Amino acid sequence: MPAGDGGDRGIAPAFRIAALGLAAGQIGGALLLLRDGAWLHDGDGRPVAADFLSFYAAGRETLAGRAASLYDPAVAKAAQAAALGRDFAGSYGWHYPPSYLILTAPLSPFGLPAAQLAWTAVTLALLLLVLWRIGGPRGIAVGLAVPALLGNLVTGQNGFLTAALVGASLLLVERRPGLAGTAVGLLAVKPHLGLLFPIALASGRHRGVVLAAAAAVGGTALLSAAIFGIEPWLAFLGSIPAGQAEVLGAGVMGFGKLQSAYGLVRTLGGGAGTAWAAQALVSGAVAIAVARLWRGPASASLKAAGLAAASILATPYVYLYDAVLLSVPAAFLARDGLTAREGAALLLAAGTLLAFPFVGGPVGIAAPLLIGAVVAGRAVREDAASPEIRYAAAPRLSRAAG
Repeated sequence: MPAGDGGDRGIAPAFRIAALGLAAGQIGGALLLLRDGAWLHDGDGRPVAADFLSFYAAGRETLAGRAASLYDPAVAKAAQAAALGRDFAGSYGWHYPPSYLILTAPLSPFGLPAAQLAWTAVTLALLLLVLWRIGGPRGIAVGLAVPALLGNLVTGQNGFLTAALVGASLLLVERRPGLAGTAVGLLAVKPHLGLLFPIALASGRHRGVVLAAAAAVGGTALLSAAIFGIEPWLAFLGSIPAGQAEVLGAGVMGFGKLQSAYGLVRTLGGGAGTAWAAQALVSGAVAIAVARLWRGPASASLKAAGLAAASILATPYVYLYDAVLLSVPAAFLARDGLTAREGAALLLAAGTLLAFPFVGGPVGIAAPLLIGAVVAGRAVREDAASPEIRYAAAPRLSRAAG
């Protein structure tokens, strides 16, 4: 594959072996957790309480006509305990817009473990398909190597889905603006991961994508209101301040789990004002960087990688399972080959994600920073290259989507 700087650099065998090792280790880890009763079923054969339980219980409540009640934490906890068949420590908050219920409601007729397995299999398959379309075998290799994959797999979270939507939108942005915008609009189920998309699309003058995204957001909102009524939307909008106070103010889930500038400052003992100032500084910096990248002559692959990596940095509300999204910039970078230095940076990024269970703090924030450094370095080289080389890789994003 032609590289963005004009030549196929390939991928070093050592990097390929390391990526395959990370992928195999995560698959093996999931199997060990299944054997030890820490995934899907516990040692007594009962369903395990994990993040997916909130999706499953939400689906059950929705089909029972009680969708609006999900935004009451006490009701949500009771619904989760009923779905699990027993009480459990803690709870899983429900902070998603009602449009997300369109996805969760069809899961409820199945048993909890079967529903979680089906959800994980389908969303992972979508992500792998997108990664294949981005970079072929290279995309798959780096995608499976991102260490956040195991956490998302075990918890049954939606990191595979959101990463697939981001990857699909960036893959289709030039040739299929309608489909790209639809993918961006569907990302509104976790809107904080799409904060930079309007800036990038406006900077790149992708008006068709913006219009399609707005139509998708409005269409899914209207569809959910038509199916479930307006009450869930009213309850959702009313619950936003309390949800922010719970997660970002009080830190009930633990500030160390927030892989963001905000989470880092709070973990180190800083107050909310200092943390918000740090987050605003980081968010503003990456917004400016994305705008310049998308307004400039960088290749389409590089623009996609930069936006995907920056999307993690722009929000204070990001957990380790959200870092599955980093498979997208890694795939866009790997499609054109990796220098030894770039490969080392990607492996170091993987290492920061691997360190989280042992450190317990927001070390994962280093991963998108390292990937962003790779993007910046490649952008400088592209800018210094001749116009013929600089623009050579730009049409490749469209061809891959065709």
